[in-house]
Amino acid sequence: MKKEEKEGLPATKASIDSRYYVPEIGEFHPGFEFEYRPRIYLGVMAHMTLPITYEKEWKKAEFRKRLEDPDFPGELHFDDPAEMYIGDVVRAVENDAIRVKYLDEADILNLGGFPAGAPFEGSYAVDLNDDDFLISMYERNIVKISKTGKNWKIRDKVFEGVIKNKSELKRVLKQVGVMS
Repeated sequence: MKKEEKEGLPATKASIDSRYYVPEIGEFHPGFEFEYRPRIYLGVMAHMTLPITYEKEWKKAEFRKRLEDPDFPGELHFDDPAEMYIGDVVRAVENDAIRVKYLDEADILNLGGFPAGAPFEGSYAVDLNDDDFLISMYERNIVKISKTGKNWKIRDKVFEGVIKNKSELKRVLKQVGVMS
């Protein structure tokens, strides 16, 4: 059984590194972080007769709005010199040339969290003004975010649900007021 099936997430088309999954096109939004393999350009005529090919090495990228072109205001594209557009993203997803890392401890630490310690082993604390927040990760990508206050007594659960990657966590943390 594949990791994605075991954890209750949809299986991907390709068996890529178990720390990654192939995203659904609906997951892309401004700020979405992912890795991709750049397309190998073989010339205009070659692409009409040959299959699309991609490089072997993965590059990190972020999806963002295109602001500099008045003819395409707000059009989404890769944060990369190739400036691939949504059609390129769809083709890359179909060809397993895009992947996203599942949420892990390093992502929470990167966002300013730190290990909470006893009695919250396996959870991460985030300081914000007069409140502290506790982020706990469980199997099947379930994440709980609780407001604790400075005394570390859990006062309110502000979120509980599936968060598959760092980009989703950042969005949720903004929505519940942990990040600005």
